[in-house]
Amino acid sequence: MNIIKFIVATFLAFLLPYLINAEGVKQLTPDSTYKTCLSLQPGNAAGQSCFGMETCDADHKLYVHIDHPGEKIYLGFGWSDMVPGNLITVNMKLNGVHAYGPVNITPGSMGHIEHFSEANAGPDVLDANGYKSVSFAPAASGDYEIYFDTPTSPGSNILLSLFDVTVVDTAIAPLMAVNGRLWAKNWTFKSFNIAFPEHAFRGTLNVYTEDSVVTSVFFNSMQGDYFDVSCNSNGCYSPPIPWDSSCKSAIGKHGYSQYKIFVNNPDSICYPTGMTGNIAENSISVIPSCDGSFNIFFSSGKAGRVKAVFDVNPSPGIQPEDVVLIDSVTAGLNTLFWNGLSGLQQPLPAGTQIVMTLCLISGLTNLPVFDVERHLKGFVITQVRPPGSSIASYWNDTLLASNGGQRQLTGCYSYDTIGCHGWDGNYNHIGIGSYNTVNTWWYASGNTTSPIILTVQKKPDTPIGIIGLTTFCQSAVNTYTVVPNPLPGADANNYEWELTDDATSNVLLTLPNQGASATIPFSLYPPGNMHLKVRGVNTLCGYGSFGPAASGEGIQLHVNPAPHVTNTDTSLTICSGENISINLQSSLPGTTWSYTATATSGFVSGYYGGAANPIDQTLFNTGIEADSVVYRVVPYALSCNGDTADFYVAVNIGDSVNVSISGSGNNVCFGTTVTYTATPANPGSNPSFQWKVNGINAGSNASAFAYIPANGEIVTCILTSSNTVCSSNNPATSNSITMVVNPLQPVSVSISPSSNPVCAGTQVSFTAVPVNGGIAPQYQWKVNGLISGTNSPAYSYVPANGDSITCTLTSNVQCPSGNPALSNEITMTVNPILPVGVS
Repeated sequence: MNIIKFIVATFLAFLLPYLINAEGVKQLTPDSTYKTCLSLQPGNAAGQSCFGMETCDADHKLYVHIDHPGEKIYLGFGWSDMVPGNLITVNMKLNGVHAYGPVNITPGSMGHIEHFSEANAGPDVLDANGYKSVSFAPAASGDYEIYFDTPTSPGSNILLSLFDVTVVDTAIAPLMAVNGRLWAKNWTFKSFNIAFPEHAFRGTLNVYTEDSVVTSVFFNSMQGDYFDVSCNSNGCYSPPIPWDSSCKSAIGKHGYSQYKIFVNNPDSICYPTGMTGNIAENSISVIPSCDGSFNIFFSSGKAGRVKAVFDVNPSPGIQPEDVVLIDSVTAGLNTLFWNGLSGLQQPLPAGTQIVMTLCLISGLTNLPVFDVERHLKGFVITQVRPPGSSIASYWNDTLLASNGGQRQLTGCYSYDTIGCHGWDGNYNHIGIGSYNTVNTWWYASGNTTSPIILTVQKKPDTPIGIIGLTTFCQSAVNTYTVVPNPLPGADANNYEWELTDDATSNVLLTLPNQGASATIPFSLYPPGNMHLKVRGVNTLCGYGSFGPAASGEGIQLHVNPAPHVTNTDTSLTICSGENISINLQSSLPGTTWSYTATATSGFVSGYYGGAANPIDQTLFNTGIEADSVVYRVVPYALSCNGDTADFYVAVNIGDSVNVSISGSGNNVCFGTTVTYTATPANPGSNPSFQWKVNGINAGSNASAFAYIPANGEIVTCILTSSNTVCSSNNPATSNSITMVVNPLQPVSVSISPSSNPVCAGTQVSFTAVPVNGGIAPQYQWKVNGLISGTNSPAYSYVPANGDSITCTLTSNVQCPSGNPALSNEITMTVNPILPVGVS
């Protein structure tokens, strides 16, 4: 008989006296003292889950399983006085298709349970003392969804205090209940007031896992308000969140519904028992990786879950540093990966030895419960099918440590009313359960393998430093030592040192199979900037990374040699009066200089010693032949001075180079081409002319240059004489010519008559109006294309009809445009004389 028999209590004071006197049932509540009911509701934002309503999703509905035709479902319910209208309706669906109902149940009607004794006896077809049941004979097998409503207030919560759904095989006589058919993936309950110990949930539910293991959960007086019961394989979060983090109790509401949860032991015909299995110890092999991780290969006798315990802290029990991994496995060969981090997520040093055990587990069950304020006695977990010894419960409440959360990874065993994983709290949100999800897990174990020793393998650590001088002269012999010493993971006397030239990236020195220190004579290598790096080696994982520095470049060395002058041109020739500029160059940056100066005769002057760079001096030779000045230069860099270098400067005697230019015209009109001519002095046999307009190169290498200038443009010429040995002022710049360019003045003329049209014989005067005519313009009048009139802006004559008059203006302004200019044309209209008479 599948019976959930609850006693309703209430947080509403006016209902309490009535409900205290109600009778209770003993299956899920041992006596009428304990008051918890089944909560059917649509769910809301306050965290209450949908359950038992048509609108709920598949994971939040109530089901009864029918195995074959001939089985019949008997139903009866009792509820609190809070149900609107004191009326509920019951319906059923199969695969989403309506199959039964609606059936209205009211107090005293068929299907109503008034007393606990009636519910305890079951439907009246099995016991005359039972309740008057309603029934349904399904025509097909399957999981029938049972859902409820209140017709007078649809969608309201329904609190069921008495609840019986019984499946009976009518083909078997005498009639008997078939237990283990009623299930849900999520059950929603309500305990009304945690201030009273009697308001607690003492029910027992049975969980059927994905690998067909049945365990029972006795809730042992758990106290909450509204709370859900659901079970799954991964904890507070569904995969792919890994179990080792998802199993931790979490802040807020979490969890998901996966396993079927029955009131009784599930019917073994419909829900067969799974098989336990073991891990074949001779199949276990471990392959360590050089990053500290491990791949563990093993063969499983069945699909299920494997628990791997890595005993990082050798102290007894599970310590914070220890690692417990649970992962899915298939029947046959499997691979388990461990990243090599401790339970505190710290990497383990190379060479650390870890004890590992494997266990094939069955029936891994997580029980995340949300917003259960108090659970003083803890859960009592029992293995039901397949039968086995006591099983342990585990929890990890460290994310709720601020409210007192702790962890139990060693295992807690429960029995009778002595439970595991209890907590305290109240409605003031004190305790780990209030508004949080508290997870507990358990499983049925197979045999644990013998301990296996794992050794952490890693490449040597990257050095963080090298001790030794970094700036020194080339003659130094220095000793360098790796930091830390010894380098973790490196074999003794198995270090590799490398010296690299920065300028060429060439490796200057490689020292394998050295100790943690190396001595280097730098006189064997070129001076300059270098990098020294080192790495460790071990026989298992090979070479580590070069260091120090994240890039692996090592430490910077500055090897300061005796600097030397790198100028390639040490002989110069100049003319007397010219300036010398010797830019001293060195093999090393930051070089300073010292030099002396001497001349071969007393006719040379202007030289002197000093330290300035460049050597910038003007030399004169007043003699009749070339003489020289010798500069003796010594470079200095840091603590080293270089060899002396001699610079020879020959000072010759020479003539000056000059050039003058003239133009073919200036003060010209716009658009006029002007030719400029250069007159050179001491140009040599192959001079070079560079014409410039406004300082910009123009023209070609020639002594003449022609172009159309613009007003204000400046024309110059630079002469470079081919007489380089003895010439001064070379190249020479000419005088400049600033061009005056006048703009063009457009010339035009217009004419107008004194009258048009006119009568025959009338004299007409024409007037010309000039534009830019100048002070002495010339006018040429024409009548019908024939010259007429005089050179005057006015013209008079007696026109004939149709005469065409024009005027041509010739301006005498400077820079005229459109000269001469033709006026507009006037065509005369001359009307005949009409005699006037009267009759």
